[in-house]
Amino acid sequence: MKRSAALLVSLLLALLHATAARSATFDLGTISAGDIVTQTRDVLGANIAFDDTWTFTLTEPLFTAASVLRVDIGQLTDIAIDSVTSSDFTFVEVQPDVFEFQGANLAAGSYGFDVQGHTTGPNGGSYAVGVSAIPEPETAALLALGLAGLALQSHHFGAARARLRSPRTRA
Repeated sequence: MKRSAALLVSLLLALLHATAARSATFDLGTISAGDIVTQTRDVLGANIAFDDTWTFTLTEPLFTAASVLRVDIGQLTDIAIDSVTSSDFTFVEVQPDVFEFQGANLAAGSYGFDVQGHTTGPNGGSYAVGVSAIPEPETAALLALGLAGLALQSHHFGAARARLRSPRTRA
């Protein structure tokens, strides 16, 4: 009788462990304009629910015209992403199990979001989080304008040097 009760308790504990929710916190670090940060999360075990918190810090304000800060959460293997939530910005599911940030201006500071889901494979699975801080369009436009100005100046000086080096003919 004691042996069967112990076996039943062991099976019950194993079942509870197999379906237990697992949560973890991950820090993507400090992100500046132009940075791309990616990290993969492995969740081991069949039928495991997870509720992960991801944090990062922006060193400077980022302004959106398109997606200036891009956060992608996507399925790699044997994971279903149930939801991605944040008090800082909104996520939209752009493909099955692929979520993308959509939002407004972000000041320098700390941000976070939660990823909830469950494993679908017999051994668990993994998903990836990628954050891209794309410089504001005005910065890119200024850089392009500056490069165009340098190219024009280089062409102008090259043509002037060629005129000075060529022999002059007099009539």
